[in-house]
Amino acid sequence: MYRNPELLLTKVYKAVYFPKGLLWVAKKSWRPSYAWSSLWRSKWLFEEETMWRVGNGQSIMIADERWLPSGCLSIYREDVAAECGVVRVSDLLLPGSQQWNNELVNFLYWPPTAASIVKIPLPLVGGCDVRFWPHTVNGEYTTKSGYAVARSKAILAAASSSFSHNVTPKVWKVLWKAPTIPRCRELIWRGCVKILPVRSALRRRGMDVDDMCQWCDSAQETIGHALLFCPVVRRWWFASSLGLRLDSEVEFHEFVAALFSQAEMSVVAVFCQLCYIIWEARNKLIYDGVQPSTEVVLSRAAGLASTTGVAHVPLRNGAVSDVWTRPNEDTIKVNFDAAWADTRGASCGMVARNGAGEVMAAATRPGVDALSPLLAEAAAFRWAMVLSMELGFRTVNFETDCKLLYDAWRMKDLGSSYLFAILSDCKDLVQFFDFCSLSFVRRTGNKVADFMAKRAGDFGDSVWIDEVPQAAMQLILDDVRALVPS
Repeated sequence: MYRNPELLLTKVYKAVYFPKGLLWVAKKSWRPSYAWSSLWRSKWLFEEETMWRVGNGQSIMIADERWLPSGCLSIYREDVAAECGVVRVSDLLLPGSQQWNNELVNFLYWPPTAASIVKIPLPLVGGCDVRFWPHTVNGEYTTKSGYAVARSKAILAAASSSFSHNVTPKVWKVLWKAPTIPRCRELIWRGCVKILPVRSALRRRGMDVDDMCQWCDSAQETIGHALLFCPVVRRWWFASSLGLRLDSEVEFHEFVAALFSQAEMSVVAVFCQLCYIIWEARNKLIYDGVQPSTEVVLSRAAGLASTTGVAHVPLRNGAVSDVWTRPNEDTIKVNFDAAWADTRGASCGMVARNGAGEVMAAATRPGVDALSPLLAEAAAFRWAMVLSMELGFRTVNFETDCKLLYDAWRMKDLGSSYLFAILSDCKDLVQFFDFCSLSFVRRTGNKVADFMAKRAGDFGDSVWIDEVPQAAMQLILDDVRALVPS
């Protein structure tokens, strides 16, 4: 049995599925392992949820593949497409160009679908089409995101039925605020959503195990029986400081909901800790053959009650600037930003200043196609880099107020999502600078670029040399004044 099944799932899917696509044709075979059976049964999730990231479009069939931003195979004029010779996504691009053929797209697709297609970001120099997982920022599968998608599709409705019936949001708030260590709270949550690996659950999932309780050997081991209602466990609850007399059996999540809705926080904490110790004792009995006494269990629970939680590490003061700061004397600082609207698309703005705080250039660009605010920020970064090259800037410090973009830029391994396709273009552009870096500043230090992006619709596709629009001049002065000690 693997000690970390979540890590196993993530590594197997990354190594087997994404680079090679072998999971599509994988067979279950005869007498497979429990781990492989679980992986194979979840193949449907990847078949339904993974989608293509458009590079040159030559590998993607427009009618049979999942590549549209909406994730579905939207209806299009199939007969007309066949007459036009449009079979692959590459046929929707302008010949010899990495740009959408807007006229053809609008002719073949319904207006909402066509509008989303032309917003798909294309790499500057083409490249291969790549399958990616659209539910994470970097396009790589994680166990957490896969579980969230499966739950949203109601596949785990039976396992999580307590969410809509017995366990209310108020009960969850009580659990997560309980003054005990995280692993105790997590055990209660896992019991309530029925994902604890008790023997009845393992047998139901295909494992050849005896589903009888290891303590009493007289009843099936369910979550409620293992943690509350086994005769051996009942004695521990009655002997504990809570003095619980558990006479009638109910579902574990029903018992938790009833207790947490009226108990004090101290009682909730003791309950969570004793449940954890009981589960620990159950595992020691199964794997080590050790059967602890009542005194040992209660003593262990009392010791756990005195354990402190995880210490919080404070953030370093001044780690991120709140105001615009001057670059080095020989460096140009280019602040950029994007303003995004679902209906109107995105707009970009930038301002370049030298070490003395003097404006070197400013620019706006409206009508930028983007699927999301984050992709709009990435498109603004790429646009600012290309414009800086055209203006002759060679030593540049680019600055953004988008933390997600900054974190993605710092990752060593690029993912397979559209965000990383744009960032891949940006990394290719770095070679054209003598020095190029990206830094992060809070919104208050990026006010000029933010203003330019929001007013791009008024200014149009414009570039100012050695100046900014008069409406932005006051913000430039505010940045300079913020650097002068009072």
